Amino acid sequence: MLKKFYQKFQSRLAALVDKSAWFLIVPALAIVYCIDPVRTVSVLTWMLFVAILVGFCIQISRIAWSPVDLVGMVNMAGRDPRASATVVAAVIVFVGLLVLSVVLWTRP
Repeated sequence: MLKKFYQKFQSRLAALVDKSAWFLIVPALAIVYCIDPVRTVSVLTWMLFVAILVGFCIQISRIAWSPVDLVGMVNMAGRDPRASATVVAAVIVFVGLLVLSVVLWTRP
């Protein structure tokens, strides 16, 4: 069961160990920690909190857009890009605004 879970999310989990991202994150965190350790802990705590909120936003968007076949829309965009691209753009805007509104709503 755990092996199936890993195979399903392997590409998503690979982003967590991306060397180029860590090359930017670790030195910046070290510099900020040397300047202001309390703020560094605050930033790390906030990033974990944002990850939770984005997870909720993904669930909400999947509930809201479940009747829409996005994979089919993206495939149809090659043939007639107007309608499919409009739906895909609407989903992207919806999810982006949902994440932004939830994050700003819960900001202290």
